[in-house]
Amino acid sequence: MGGAALQRARPARCDLLAKERFETQKALEETLNARLISSQAVELLRASVADIDIGTIAHRLDIGNSSIPGANRGCFLRGKVARGRVVCLYPGTVYRPGDGLFVASLRNSFVLRCPSGFNVDGKDSGLSARIFRACRLRDRVETETGPLFLADDTWLDHQGWNSSGGKAYFAFGNIINGATDRVNNVMYTECHLPDTLPLSVRAQVPNIWARRDMETNSDVLRPPPTVALVAVRDICDEELLSDYSFVASPKAFHEE
Repeated sequence: MGGAALQRARPARCDLLAKERFETQKALEETLNARLISSQAVELLRASVADIDIGTIAHRLDIGNSSIPGANRGCFLRGKVARGRVVCLYPGTVYRPGDGLFVASLRNSFVLRCPSGFNVDGKDSGLSARIFRACRLRDRVETETGPLFLADDTWLDHQGWNSSGGKAYFAFGNIINGATDRVNNVMYTECHLPDTLPLSVRAQVPNIWARRDMETNSDVLRPPPTVALVAVRDICDEELLSDYSFVASPKAFHEE
């Protein structure tokens, strides 16, 4: 008997959901602008500086028990976010095409592969966490008050996080579970931050280069590309759910 005959038929409902997810995300992707996505991401980073009052942002994020069976933890939005707005960022080590990711990617479901070729490893434990911390120690600048690290590592230890303490933090993209039997409410979207970020904001970026140009050090201050989670529809007080199979690439902004 041929191998194809042994395969279990894919439920028609799964095919319909997958089609609906793709069409919904593709339609939104066509409307996105790279400059606007970047600007909204920077707004969230600024809100994280010195624990600025979360009243400056219309939403906050908490970690709690997921509604997905067997998923354990999940990421929950408190407040409201409109369709097309950036909800949070996907943290992790950023690998260029050709960088040595093989070992870190073994048994690792947190690696996002983006259309432009880079990969983001958002696993918060094991080898992935050690690599992120090592790269963060490598990339720092000296200031009058001491060394300033050019990446935030708070996301590596956000177990049981609750924003009721008044802190604003938005690097929870790696906690968001995949929508299994329903349509997702956020989608992964490539995001390129401006090179002109103030150092105080640059230090809030939850991403770090896996490898930098050691000859020129040109990558030290330039933030790596990241992935933003964008609302697929209006969201209000609910668990965030994503589609692992789709990463949007918004239209490049036009030079003024």
